[in-house]
Amino acid sequence: MLQRIEKDGHTKFFYKDELTLDIHFPELDISQLQRSFDFVPYDNYYDKGSRYRTTSRVEITEEGYKLLPKVALYQPTYVNDIDSYGGIDRIYADVPISLLQTEAFDTMIKCWLEQIPFEVKSFSVHQIRTTDSGNPTPEGRHKDGTDWTGVYIVRRHNIEDESGKTKYWIKDEEVVSEVVPEGGLISHCDRYFLHCATPIEKKHPDEPSFRDVFVLTTPEHGLNREQEEYRAKVLEVDL
Repeated sequence: MLQRIEKDGHTKFFYKDELTLDIHFPELDISQLQRSFDFVPYDNYYDKGSRYRTTSRVEITEEGYKLLPKVALYQPTYVNDIDSYGGIDRIYADVPISLLQTEAFDTMIKCWLEQIPFEVKSFSVHQIRTTDSGNPTPEGRHKDGTDWTGVYIVRRHNIEDESGKTKYWIKDEEVVSEVVPEGGLISHCDRYFLHCATPIEKKHPDEPSFRDVFVLTTPEHGLNREQEEYRAKVLEVDL
């Protein structure tokens, strides 16, 4: 059903000749992205702790990237049914403007956009830090209700080598199950896959441990809410 091709440093998955998932390692200065997580605030909506987050809507302009006015992040319960998380408006701090001005951010975004078969004029960017023995995807395997999603692994600090594993399924068939190391960018067409990351496990008990990722989504979450009924139907794609 799904064809896997290794080419030019990319691992690509095709469904009926359509690119649906890509994993590769963009050449960039990852330290520029790592520094941006130093002051990511605590996620007050997640009552089990171990989670820090920012969320922004970003417009692509001729001059670069521009923050759009803040809009609440809303995930329908058919996407995220966790109490105090799904089905409510959540307001998060924006990513730092200085991050949008870095060459590394520009490279990451352009590499993600290269996998998407249509023009993207705006997107959402989420910084998510999971700490201690937390779960990067507490909602379990899920779809995002977007068109395309990107996940960039920024840092894995003091966690066991086999924890924080990336998993993808088409229906009940597991097609990816691997630890994507720092610097890996996963891009996928959301309507095809369920996905999640497994919980992280602290390696040295007396030292801080965390997993930092960027999550990129299009359409940006302001548009996504307006299209809630349409997106529910998109997720029902018959394979």
